[in-house]
Amino acid sequence: MAASNIDIDELSRRTEYFSGADLKNLCLEAGLIALRENLGMENICSSFLVTNDHFVQALNIVKPSLTESHLEV
Repeated sequence: MAASNIDIDELSRRTEYFSGADLKNLCLEAGLIALRENLGMENICSSFLVTNDHFVQALNIVKPSLTESHLEV
């Protein structure tokens, strides 16, 4: 589940050249980071959230596959 502190405007600015697949990978990576942080918790399914910090960490891992030249018409 996503936390309410996710800054969608910041994510939008930082993912300008991300394709749909890149955005999917970003979300998956943020979820994996959150999951790794919560491994070993007894009630992991009901207690862990994907936060803005997880997305920021994921942005250091997942890079855009598009460049400005890809977007020129």
